[in-house]
Amino acid sequence: MPKKSLKGELALVTGGGGGLGRLLALRLVRAGASVVLWDINPEGLDETTKLVQSIGGYCKSYVVDISKREEVYKAADQMRNEIGDVSFPTQL
Repeated sequence: MPKKSLKGELALVTGGGGGLGRLLALRLVRAGASVVLWDINPEGLDETTKLVQSIGGYCKSYVVDISKREEVYKAADQMRNEIGDVSFPTQL
């Protein structure tokens, strides 16, 4: 079964500064999506951003502590204003 192309989609990855979030971000980019990363760790975000860019992907990152509702709302508003809404991929 062919994998779904995510070309032109914008996906949000929480925890994108490392671990599974980083792996998911790279997989989404390889499938054609652009990614937005949220993480509490700025160094991890920088590293993931560099990895995404090294494979030709678009990545925007925000330092966000998702355990704090105010930070989530603020980051979501900032992200929408700067780059638009995100998509929810149903298949990778």
